[in-house]
Amino acid sequence: PVLDLISNLRLHAVAIAPFACDCLPASAALPSLIVLDLDATLWTPELYQLRKLPGYQDASGNGPMAGKDVRLFDGAKSALVEMASASRWQDCEIAVASRTNKGPWAHSLLKQFTVDDGSGRTLDELIAHKEIFTGDKTKHMQNLHEKVDILLTVSSYLTGGI
Repeated sequence: PVLDLISNLRLHAVAIAPFACDCLPASAALPSLIVLDLDATLWTPELYQLRKLPGYQDASGNGPMAGKDVRLFDGAKSALVEMASASRWQDCEIAVASRTNKGPWAHSLLKQFTVDDGSGRTLDELIAHKEIFTGDKTKHMQNLHEKVDILLTVSSYLTGGI
């Protein structure tokens, strides 16, 4: 009975506001930039865990296949569809910042995954800025600050699973 109630509430909420941003007051400000991590935020498993794949040492070869070796989290899919579709997000850019040493694989996966909004766009097309290299997140964020020219305090950085 409780699960049925929750399910009915979710269906009702979706009927009223198909996007989470629609539940916010019209005057609510949305960020100008959202920065996402890749491993354990957009997708699973983390790329370092794919040791069984050919080319693992230097991230060469064909690499992982989207939907087979690596999958997007459901919450990440929903968030990306909303950011791609809802007009309230039109002034917000999306960036990724990843410290992976499997950069070629990460770029390949971004080109393989599509946004489920009917547009056929890839994540690579949706994500305006990509900082994918080893090191620390400070350098990623400094680079984004220089590229996007906004205060980092205005941005949102999501890591560790959506």
